[in-house]
Amino acid sequence: MLALLMFLAMVFPGSAVAAEAHDVFYQGNLAPRNIVPTFENGYLVVYDIDSKIALYAPDGSLVYKAAAQVDGASWVHVSNAGVDSDGTLAAAVEYRRPKASDQRGGIAILDRTGAQTLFLDTGEYSPTHVSFGPDHSIWTIGWRRNASDSDYFVLRNYSIAGQLIGAFLSRSSFEPEPDPVGPCEGGWQLRVVNGKVGALFYSSSILKPGQRPRPLAEWVETDLKGKEIG
Repeated sequence: MLALLMFLAMVFPGSAVAAEAHDVFYQGNLAPRNIVPTFENGYLVVYDIDSKIALYAPDGSLVYKAAAQVDGASWVHVSNAGVDSDGTLAAAVEYRRPKASDQRGGIAILDRTGAQTLFLDTGEYSPTHVSFGPDHSIWTIGWRRNASDSDYFVLRNYSIAGQLIGAFLSRSSFEPEPDPVGPCEGGWQLRVVNGKVGALFYSSSILKPGQRPRPLAEWVETDLKGKEIG
């Protein structure tokens, strides 16, 4: 954790992670499925069994345990979640409906009590990591399983009401293989700090048979309008 905080402080100088540290003792199992939890805005998201998520408050107490709900789905899976400063949670979700040929993606919004207030269906685009911006909008990186026939945008920005605000970083601007984004549970690969959006690519790529992983991941930063700045 100390190494992660040092890395964040270097990438986002002057950010909250460089502030005075203090100890927090969480009252529960933080890795029931051996998945790294996600920390954002003082809240900790734990990935529990049965695809539930447990949210812990900045003081370490358990706020709630909840599961994402998708109407008519036979299978729902949360891969990552981000928490806004007011405790609102956004979860990156994959789901499948009976007799469907493929999985689909979406974002579930939960309020501070754990009640789901909205499900945003993103279709063939599967968000894998989410983070909140200073305007309380939701940023996400994601991928498409069947994207060989068309281009798409890897980085997207949605309002808390579910409208698509912007789409950035086209898939074609990355190397043809492997995919820069793939499914990844827990942890984080996306953060919005000090007017910048930072995303880590190639650390969760899906490899085809015989394909080797990239030797290094790639960090990309944009401003809050999606313009690449580093």
